[in-house]
Amino acid sequence: VLLASQACVAYLSSSFVFGIGHAERPIPTFLVIEVVAFVAYLVAVEIVRRSAPRPSHFVIVVAVAIACRAVLAPGGMIQEVDAYRYVWDGQAVLQGANPYVLAPQQAHEAGTAPAVHPSAAVEHVFARIGYPDVPTIYPPVAQGLFALGQALTPWRLGGWQLLVFAAEALAVVLLAAALLHLGRPLAWTIVYAWSPLALKELANSLHLDAFVVLGLAGLVYAVLRGRLLAAFVALAWITMLKLFAVALVPVVAAYAWRCNPRRAVWGIAVFVALICLAYAPWARAGGKLFEGLLVFARLWQRNDSLFSLVSAVAGEYARPICGVLIVAVVTAASQAVFRAPDRMRALAGSLVVVVAIFLLAPTSNPWYFTWSLPFLVLFPSRALLLLSGLLFLYYAEFHFIYRDQPERFDLVRVFEYVPFYMVLVLELWQARRAGRPGWRV
Repeated sequence: VLLASQACVAYLSSSFVFGIGHAERPIPTFLVIEVVAFVAYLVAVEIVRRSAPRPSHFVIVVAVAIACRAVLAPGGMIQEVDAYRYVWDGQAVLQGANPYVLAPQQAHEAGTAPAVHPSAAVEHVFARIGYPDVPTIYPPVAQGLFALGQALTPWRLGGWQLLVFAAEALAVVLLAAALLHLGRPLAWTIVYAWSPLALKELANSLHLDAFVVLGLAGLVYAVLRGRLLAAFVALAWITMLKLFAVALVPVVAAYAWRCNPRRAVWGIAVFVALICLAYAPWARAGGKLFEGLLVFARLWQRNDSLFSLVSAVAGEYARPICGVLIVAVVTAASQAVFRAPDRMRALAGSLVVVVAIFLLAPTSNPWYFTWSLPFLVLFPSRALLLLSGLLFLYYAEFHFIYRDQPERFDLVRVFEYVPFYMVLVLELWQARRAGRPGWRV
């Protein structure tokens, strides 16, 4: 059923042509297909959770995961254009330009790299870049990956698509190794490998977060194996892909300090050194280095959850208030790990931080929630798995925007988040009654 649903998504993608036929786009049909896929996914996860482990289960998980991604590969991206910014930035790096200095629109108008040689391919990519007047928001490791993708297939997405597939495959390998170390069934990788959210946002939409997931899988494996230095290297990798991942450092540092203070200090030093080393080649951008990111942090707001409630009460102070709340969650998670250092507690604390950032952020794009999936392989919370499916309702907003009815999405957002909070409260209550700590949902 899952494989058939992804074949339908690939077929349907031909109806999502950039710039034309917005009102005719079959978004409701797409959502129905994803509902079918998600139900099949939940049933499969429950079967794996309740069945006696067999080697054949893992083989089936891997085979279907590869097949789903294979059928999605020829299709087009549905309602997403971020990958075209990756192409532009990658070409800028390869041509010796600094993507932090000039926004794509400035480079295009001035005829500077990467638009030195105008062509149909350049125009095709430029026309599809979202917010071309804003400089890149992506940190240095992301820029290196963009450049590698463009070195493979200049001005096309094929190389990037191949890299995303490789990142997902390596993530599954690391998660399988982590499960093997814990003595758990390898088939539990199904939580990530068959996730409709991962299939849509990574395999279809080709978001950079595939490499974040890879880094988080590496973090999970490193913490479980006690490889503290490797854990900080993984954190540096993730942070240089998406900067707000720095929020995970205090949790891991608290665990590392209680295990071995000297290794913790070395780990933090390596983390800082890697960040500085990554940014060094781009330092000539000066104050522009974080210009795009600051614009994103200050102005973007979409599909938000708790942030919208805070905003309704606090107005313009919502962003700093939610920032303080995130710091509070990070502090609480770090203290909990410091008081009772345990590898599983450290990973559960990291999951709590990832989810808190997602729920409190002013921009809660569905692909950001893929960050939770490597942790859910170990902590398969039904509430969080449910949210991974409910987030598909994000795409309903486009249906209403194309009909000049954006206000109707406010009601849809209620159905997107309220069932999750209800199940989460129930899940935590049941955990308390059973005498389990809430972070082990």
